[in-house]
Amino acid sequence: MDKMPITASEWLDGETAQLAAAAEELSLRQQVRWALDFRVPAGRYSLARTHRMSVYAYLPFLLREAFPRAETETLGRLSLAVRLHLSHLQVLHRSPDGRRPELEVGLSATLWCQQAMRELAAVMGAHRGFWDRFDLYLAEYARAVVLERDTCWVKPHPYRRAWEEELGRGKPALFKYVAAALAYASEREGALEPLEASLDRFSIALQMWDDLADWEADYSRGYYSPFLARTLEQMAGESPAGLPSGEEVALRIESVGTAREARKDIQEHCAAAMEAIPDLPLAAWRGFIDRFRDLVAAGAPFSLLK
Repeated sequence: MDKMPITASEWLDGETAQLAAAAEELSLRQQVRWALDFRVPAGRYSLARTHRMSVYAYLPFLLREAFPRAETETLGRLSLAVRLHLSHLQVLHRSPDGRRPELEVGLSATLWCQQAMRELAAVMGAHRGFWDRFDLYLAEYARAVVLERDTCWVKPHPYRRAWEEELGRGKPALFKYVAAALAYASEREGALEPLEASLDRFSIALQMWDDLADWEADYSRGYYSPFLARTLEQMAGESPAGLPSGEEVALRIESVGTAREARKDIQEHCAAAMEAIPDLPLAAWRGFIDRFRDLVAAGAPFSLLK
């Protein structure tokens, strides 16, 4: 599928889009300033705006309706922290040629992580409840990436829905700190649990769409996502010589309906994300999910840059 950039105007509406775009521009200016101050290269890893997970940088603006006391500066700092953490995690996961990143790039990743934590500290100070929650999210992320390493490489893993969901909600789990920061800073801790549930369901849907959109590149590099594992399991015995060819897999996905099954599951997770927050005033978040559901239903290509 074609790659398209993720932009605030593509995903958001009205004032929410304007605030997110302003924060995005500030993020880029900060990145350049820090790179100059510390004499490290920005490189391809820094504050990427086209990575799938960059949608999480919009969360502060999508959730702000439920936290009217949150100041615009707070929203911007949280958005910047997400982008910085994304840049840091991209370096941890891979480099352009598959080898260890160059020293300068590794140093820049350390800088992004350090600055992200400073942004969070500026918002939350030493708030015990928030940092305890942050530790839980970080541990959930760590478990997911270890699970991904152990089950998605080398050979297809037996498909299990629970496995797919653990990966889907766990890989972006760290970014639930946005909801935690808004809830604790606004003294609305009661909103956090339903928001976490909504974010988990949306994250699963987003990861499933990622797997569907990028299956061909994944298959060619020997990465067997849950979507591919399910597809290959359905094809067991059809290729006696080993794994089926890419053309055979494509035929199964498009003509037999594996893609249709995946889109149905994605829609169900999106519906569950909405149902988790029945009493919270979150029109922008619901509208965002609706836009994503429309894209999935249309079978349109999703913006991806690994």
